[in-house]
Amino acid sequence: MTCIMALHQTIGNQAVQRLFTGTRGLQGSVGGRQLDDSRMIMTFHAGSKVATPTGDEKGDCSGWLRDQESLSIKAAKHYVATRLGWSPGVPEQVSCDPPISTGAYLCRVTFSDGTVIKVIAKPDEIIVGVNPLSLSPPPDRPLCFYDFHCTPSGELILTERECKTGKQSSP
Repeated sequence: MTCIMALHQTIGNQAVQRLFTGTRGLQGSVGGRQLDDSRMIMTFHAGSKVATPTGDEKGDCSGWLRDQESLSIKAAKHYVATRLGWSPGVPEQVSCDPPISTGAYLCRVTFSDGTVIKVIAKPDEIIVGVNPLSLSPPPDRPLCFYDFHCTPSGELILTERECKTGKQSSP
């Protein structure tokens, strides 16, 4: 998955093309459909198979974990793009609590329509959901758990591990 200018790969039955355009910008397409920067930075899913680098292809994520605001915006934009059936607009404000002794912290990303997405970043996972966070959220506002790693060039890659929703009541 390491590349200098372009990466072509197959995930499941979809061809994914990634083109590096700068230190943090990516452009690309899945199945011929152009995707924006926020979707290209994250790992794409095809069914339950996810392409993730292993071994020496992984980079250092310590900079992302220290930059609470940038990590939270990336995670919130990814969650909005892949999980919400509506658009809350663009991120306008980020507020973060100080990290606890384990290094974990909570940030709130407020979008232009007033929607608040909460991001909990831990050294080994990122948890994202619509405020207020709940272990049994409604189906249109799942609580999602992500594994993450960074590429050698410093890009943050989120891999969805699980999204939880509350059980729907039977009529």
